[in-house]
Amino acid sequence: MSAASMALAMLIADPVILGATPPPISQEKPAEDVVQAEADTYDRMTIEAVVHGIGPFRFIIDTGSQRTVLSTAPAATLGLAEGPQVRVVGIAGSRHVTTAQVHSIAVGALSFRDLTVPLLERINIGADGILGTDSLQHQRVLLDFTRNRISIADRAATATRGEFEIVVRAKRRSGRLILTNALIDGTRTDVVIDTGASGTIGNRALQRSLARKR
Repeated sequence: MSAASMALAMLIADPVILGATPPPISQEKPAEDVVQAEADTYDRMTIEAVVHGIGPFRFIIDTGSQRTVLSTAPAATLGLAEGPQVRVVGIAGSRHVTTAQVHSIAVGALSFRDLTVPLLERINIGADGILGTDSLQHQRVLLDFTRNRISIADRAATATRGEFEIVVRAKRRSGRLILTNALIDGTRTDVVIDTGASGTIGNRALQRSLARKR
């Protein structure tokens, strides 16, 4: 699978992995933490992350991925033992990969702990890892693509930054952020908000629906 297809809509189908995920733990967490990001070759937003106190590694912020993922290269550097296999499902198909237990991933002042992560080849990710919704689900995340900055705060924080800020609330389904009131050429559509994708795509059902209207 290509980097785009693996990072675009990732789901872990193994029931062991779909168990409850502990909330992120932070020591002396500020009210809001701003992390400087960089755009990769595919214009995806990446940030520096420290795994087990070692790094930094480059991670993609991917709201379309249900799970946080680590590539095999940093896993080998950290000496992580391989765990049971899980099935990873992307838009291009599925495959079975091994997992590893990660005790801590630090991003800025935040620390995410006790994560079971699938291990993928870096060529299939395009980065050292993916920060998915299992790590971000308890946070309020503001992505500033113009300045390449990410603001992470407690989910209770509701203060806006100015009169031009628009807040869109999405529902979680299968671990992903879903807009259920989206319209594409008048067709009501469920849209996945995927910050790990470099382009916008649709499925065949949407194509057939739009073709009937035309």
